[in-house]
Formats: sequence, structure tokens, C-alpha cells
Amino acid sequence: LRDESRLRALIQSMPVHVLLLEPDGTVAAPQPVWEKLTGKRWPDYRGRAWRERVHEEDRAKLDVEMGQEKRVEIRVWSEAERAWRWFDMRIVPMRGPTGRVEASIAALADVTERKADEERRELLLHDMRHRLKLRDVLVEEDAAQLVAVSQHVEHDRCRALGRLELPSLHARGAIEHQDHPHRSLRREREHVGRHV
Repeated sequence: LRDESRLRALIQSMPVHVLLLEPDGTVAAPQPVWEKLTGKRWPDYRGRAWRERVHEEDRAKLDVEMGQEKRVEIRVWSEAERAWRWFDMRIVPMRGPTGRVEASIAALADVTERKADEERRELLLHDMRHRLKLRDVLVEEDAAQLVAVSQHVEHDRCRALGRLELPSLHARGAIEHQDHPHRSLRREREHVGRHV
């Protein structure tokens, strides 16, 4: 009992939030640090009731096999701030002289600010990825429009060249069908000869 009292005094003086748990993960004695953090009063958090101040989505993380060390990130309700705060929780078993687990120390370090920074970075990265994706889409659309305009211009150019070539062909045909002076003179002589 004397050693346990000294341990509890040490726990309460530590800069992080610390819980003294039974080997099965329950609370068997008042935990002033937990009361100050969560606003829960003894004996309302006796046994496994202390988990009620842990976010329901994180409670399953607290399940640990007997004698195993565990480290998880959980949200705990802060009564003073009336909000959930993130904690890095490390559960370490304490063994007696025979090696049997007699208790566990659960140390909680507040990492709310770090989690907020991570969330902001994730949102920033998501926004950057979205902008890059949008840029790629716009580039593809611009390229497609450029190809369409180029094809249209080429089509108009070909049509214009066709119109220019058509009159020139008619002109060549007209020239070819004009009478040559020698041909006209020969036809005239042939005509006079038939009437002599």
C-alpha cells in the first residue's frame, strides 16, 4: 500500500495525464488527473466506466491483451473546453517480483495541435491535387479545341484552293479550244476548193 501511494503521488505530479489501471484495464481507485481532465467524479468512472469519456469510435483501441504494451491515439472529452481533444496514449504493464502483471500505467500526451496541423496539411494537399487535376482537364480541353480549330482552318484552306484551281482549269480549256491561225486558213482553203 505504501508503494502504491507513492506511485499515485508520482503519477499525479507528472506533466502528462496518467491513469493507474488494473490488470484487466479497469479503474479501482480515484484518479484526480482523470477527473480534472474529463470532469467525471468518483465513483462515476469506476471499473470500465472511465471509457465513457473516450470517443466511442476510439474505445476499441483500448482493448489490450494482458501484459501487452500498447500505443494508440484517442479522443478524450475535455470538460473544461467542452470539446474532444486528441491524445497519444501509451499503456505499459507493471509486473511484480514474480513477473505477474499487477497494474498498468496509461500515459496520455495531448497531441491536439499536431493533429490539427496534420489535418490542415491534408486539406492543403487535397486542394493542390484537385487544382492539378483541374489544370490537366483544362489543358486537355484546350488541346482538343486547338485541334478542332486547326482542322477547321485546314478545311477552309482546302476549299479556298479548290475554288482558285477551278477557274484556272476552265481558262486552260478555253485556250485549248481556240482556233489556231494556221488551222483557220486551212479550213478556208478546203472550203473554197470544194466549190471550184
